[in-house]
Amino acid sequence: MRAFARRTHGTPARADRLMPGLCFALCLLVVVAAVAVPKGSRVVVIAPPGTPPDRMLSIITSSGGSLLAASARSWIAFAENPEPNFTARLFANGAVLVLDGAAAFLCASEEPAP
Repeated sequence: MRAFARRTHGTPARADRLMPGLCFALCLLVVVAAVAVPKGSRVVVIAPPGTPPDRMLSIITSSGGSLLAASARSWIAFAENPEPNFTARLFANGAVLVLDGAAAFLCASEEPAP
């Protein structure tokens, strides 16, 4: 312990310099996760970039959902299903990210129609 204290005496250790940034990143991740977790029946479904529209439709329909709207990108769509395990089924069928429907403003200029 003394050797470590002598080595870093006068200058903060690298871990001490990185800690504020790591704490900020962790806090940001927690906030984003809390906001993005689907809470309602409407979700934003994101598939791997470049996914063709027919594959995106297949991901949604095989999960038991209904397509509400498509975005300008073929790999992002808005879907709906009131069942609680809809999100898990979307992941199982190929979605890489599923966000709460309130996050639709991030992907489109208009909200999906009711």
